Amino acid sequence: MKHIVITAGGTVEKIDEVRQITNTSTGKLARLICKEVLDYLGDEDFTVHYIMSKRAVKPEVVQSKVMIYPVSDTQSVIDAIDKVYSQYKVDYFVHSMAVSDFTTNYTAPVKLLAKEIFSLIESCPIENVEKRIQEILTSPHSASLKGSKISSKEDIVLGLRRTPKVISHIKSRDPETFLVGFKLLNGVSEERLIEVADKLAIDNHCDLVLANDMCNIDSQKHEAILLKDGCIVERFNTKDEIAKGIVMRMLGENK
Repeated sequence: MKHIVITAGGTVEKIDEVRQITNTSTGKLARLICKEVLDYLGDEDFTVHYIMSKRAVKPEVVQSKVMIYPVSDTQSVIDAIDKVYSQYKVDYFVHSMAVSDFTTNYTAPVKLLAKEIFSLIESCPIENVEKRIQEILTSPHSASLKGSKISSKEDIVLGLRRTPKVISHIKSRDPETFLVGFKLLNGVSEERLIEVADKLAIDNHCDLVLANDMCNIDSQKHEAILLKDGCIVERFNTKDEIAKGIVMRMLGENK
């Protein structure tokens, strides 16, 4: 039995109970990829494990063929991946989800944070000031705001910390999983796009990488290139072409 994981949509990182950090990913391409998998494998014995954010468009669900895993933030995506890998041998993984690079570390009123830094400069030996300011800016415990909703009555500083790289987590769970990664840049040359996408492939042991540029995406077109071992193996002009191409390369060449 084949087990295929597809991630879809964009993550959401909380600032407070009403404010969020998110992105514009809709999950439409992932839905098309899921449909292509269903069509290609037909009556074969397989399951698609569909990890999707709440804002992503829902895939076409075939009873007993598609299992949905709702997620929200980056950590919930990692937890869902761990859940799947703990129960199944994953053969293919299409990681098309737009995962946030940052999550909220703290929120602090500008005035209070400024006072804390000023007090530190007055009391701390000069050789330790830079290090201590960095510590405050990454975790200003005394100034950090608490509560379910941040007041809008004063200016605040929003401190962000990096999230774990989800794509790096996949092959660590099973090096034999066939991994398709995605790289989206904005306003770069094709040479630069290939360079960055190939680095993603090398760093995370991707078998294929779909590389695209925001400048070449609109409601009518979605230009992209598919890379294998740093070389272009296919070019696409629409989301439909991308979905078909990825599934054919992933499943057709690995029967």
